[in-house]
Amino acid sequence: GNAKTLRNNNSSRFGKFIEVQFNTSGYISGGIISVYLLEKSRVVHPNAGERNFHVFYILLGGAEDEVRDVLRLQDVGSYRYLNTPGAVHERAAENFDEAEEFERVQAAMEFLGVDDDAQTSIWKMVSGVLRIGDIAFAAKGDACEVPANDAAFDDVCQLMCVDAAALRKALTTRTITAGGQATVIPIGADKARDAADTLAKMVYATLFAWLVQHINASIDVPAGGAAD
Repeated sequence: GNAKTLRNNNSSRFGKFIEVQFNTSGYISGGIISVYLLEKSRVVHPNAGERNFHVFYILLGGAEDEVRDVLRLQDVGSYRYLNTPGAVHERAAENFDEAEEFERVQAAMEFLGVDDDAQTSIWKMVSGVLRIGDIAFAAKGDACEVPANDAAFDDVCQLMCVDAAALRKALTTRTITAGGQATVIPIGADKARDAADTLAKMVYATLFAWLVQHINASIDVPAGGAAD
């Protein structure tokens, strides 16, 4: 949820309310985090002079070769979402190491009870979000299509475990229902790109919400359950 902005190298791009729980002795025993207004637009288009969310660079800078193969990672300069006009890659923080931060993130997830399989799934979603931005759409009259053997499209399907035909249809058509009858209408390349960007933002926001929910499950103390 954090990113480099023009004024802050580590700016929270969401709002949060933290409820702190105390036990009968007055010591902190737990808490609940409520988040809202995540800046989803940053996923697909960071402002000029700013970075995308830190997690993308942490993954790309910290994952070892074996993990990179599993996650189908590319170089940072290859991703459309990380190379919009005016976007920067450097965090510009003294002594900051993306690889070390990757290890810290993994350690934090392990501490919160996120097992290895779940961590792999999380990183696959993060990698998949980036690859959504690289899917190509070829104009075909007023419609469009995803070219055969499009590497980014194949990566998204594999990383997110989605059916290729279903994803292709979702990105290149829209469905109108009238009088109880559904009609599938092809859309052009520009609208397909918008649909892909919307999907990337939705997946990222859903993953963010899941992580917050998991954190709350780890730190929340049910009413009457706070120990001295």
